[in-house]
Amino acid sequence: MASTINKRISTAFQRIQQGSATTGDMGQLLRDHFVQDSRSATTAGERRECIAGVEEFLVALADPKTITRVPKTVRTTARQLLRHLPTQQHMTECERLSEPKATA
Repeated sequence: MASTINKRISTAFQRIQQGSATTGDMGQLLRDHFVQDSRSATTAGERRECIAGVEEFLVALADPKTITRVPKTVRTTARQLLRHLPTQQHMTECERLSEPKATA
């Protein structure tokens, strides 16, 4: 199953780089990445790193100088998703809140 997801991720990313991707390809890429990630137990730090990776990917998609052949709808969607992505401060706060409380 993991190899199927890896293949779909690779195919979607290649289509995005070639400029033949659709908004659905970007959504599929992100869904597959999170499905793959959710199958193994993750720590708060790993989740934070994942969000940072998604942010880096979306920034690259949104910037025409970084990845040149991306459809306008994909760039627009990337920018919209970036507006709602949690910041590092939000992620740190979530980590802090999810830590078990020490009992006296």
